[in-house]
Formats: sequence, C-alpha cells, structure tokens
Amino acid sequence: MKWRYFGRTAGSVRIIQIYRWPDNGKRLLQQAQEDVQYMNRRGEWVSGYMNKRGEWVSGLRDILIAEVWSGWFSENQDELTEQRAMELIDSWRKGEWPSTL
Repeated sequence: MKWRYFGRTAGSVRIIQIYRWPDNGKRLLQQAQEDVQYMNRRGEWVSGYMNKRGEWVSGLRDILIAEVWSGWFSENQDELTEQRAMELIDSWRKGEWPSTL
C-alpha cells in the first residue's frame, strides 16, 4: 500500500511525530479514523497512543484536524516524502528523538 507521510511539529521547529495515511486520493477530513496512524517510539505504526497519564488516545484524525484549525498542522506544508520520513524514522530508531536531521 502507498502512504502519504506528514511531520508534526506542534508549533516547534523540530518534527516530533510522523503521521501517515493511505495515498488514496482522500484528504485528512475524508479518511477513516483507523486509517490515520503515527510512528511510536518503539518504531511501530499505531492508530492511537498512550498519553502521559497512561490513557489510550485514539482518533488521531480528529487530533490533526484540531491542529489544522489551530494552524499547527497543514496537509500542504507538513507533507514529507517517503524518503524523508524513512530518514527520520531511522534516526529515531538510533535514539535521536526528536531528530536533529
């Protein structure tokens, strides 16, 4: 399956998370919730994450949509090439989190 990759900065200068969803011609608003995934620190693609309080958070699409409205995420500006996404992931797997690449 082909994917579209996005780097989330949450308003900072570094990419702190990488999201992906199927490259099926649909925009973020049109994707199903389970189609939006992110790479966790163990190098696994997941459709949710554990927050600092130990609670499982799902609905990553809704989280990104909220960031679109806040101006912290843009499908146009935050899209990564697959090569760039893989470079960041390789860097993170070596312990460089977030990447300084």
